[in-house]
Amino acid sequence: MILMAVHKLSGLSAAVLLVVIVYHIHQAVAFGPWEITVITVTLLLFISNIVSGGMLSTEKIMPAIIQKIHKFTAYPIVLATVLTLYLLRSHK
Repeated sequence: MILMAVHKLSGLSAAVLLVVIVYHIHQAVAFGPWEITVITVTLLLFISNIVSGGMLSTEKIMPAIIQKIHKFTAYPIVLATVLTLYLLRSHK
């Protein structure tokens, strides 16, 4: 039970931290279309992972596709986050 709570909170906190970083950098400089696209894709991946994880943690039986989405999005989230941070690093 505690492990599940840590799992959920770590994913949510990573998403919030990324949003805060993006917000602060955006206050200083304008993003180009490439940065906006990568940030949007990254945040959509985070949202789909959080929503699918929330659906899986309910008592109801969910379709198998929900579990596949939750497992699949973990890897693209890491790649998209690294790419987002790399692109934002050039704006510092």
